[in-house]
Formats: sequence, structure tokens, C-alpha cells
Amino acid sequence: MIIITTKLHSGLTRSLAGKEFHTEFNTGPMNLLKAVREYRAERAESIRSYGNIGCGHTWLEIDGVHVPNDFFPVDMDEARWLISAVRNGEFQRWIEDCKEAEDIRYRADVEREFRS
Repeated sequence: MIIITTKLHSGLTRSLAGKEFHTEFNTGPMNLLKAVREYRAERAESIRSYGNIGCGHTWLEIDGVHVPNDFFPVDMDEARWLISAVRNGEFQRWIEDCKEAEDIRYRADVEREFRS
């Protein structure tokens, strides 16, 4: 299942404060491309409606795996690859490797700063 979730900040009006809204699609490459368009439309609407005031957060998941918007597919081939990579765990391993590399660089920067 592809799920777009928008969680609104608790500082909004009482009727919307802290609520989550979900849009669901069956998992498939065409639906993933539709979900990406819907995600972008929801983000644009939030910015148009609330401006950049931290009104909430929107994210996309494929089969329970969070997909950062930097990795959204732009065509059917990329959509097929992404779904396949999520299902076989390749995407999650790659994200973990990136996080680990980032942590190593951060620790090296802190250590270098500490020595100066």
C-alpha cells in the first residue's frame, strides 16, 4: 500500500489540531506516480494555505517504508525500481548505509573541530 500522510501541527485551529490525514493507493508503479503528484499537490496546498509556518508534515510510505521526497520517481522505470527495491529491502539498506556514512562524517567533523 502507498500511503501519503499529512499530520497537522497542534497549534492550528482546534478542529484540525494534531490530526492526521491519509490518502491511500494500491502498490503499483502507475499509482506511485499518481501518489507523488498528489503528495506534491498537498504540499503546495499547505504552503499556499498556511505559508511556511510549520503547519505540519507530509510524508509518503510504500508498504510501510518512508520514502524521502529526494527519491521520488519521475517515470515508470524509476517507479518499478523503487517498489522492487523497497520490497526486497535494498532501498532500506541503502538508506541505512547513507545514514551511517553521514554519521561517520559528522563524528569526524566534530573530532576535527574539537582538536582545533
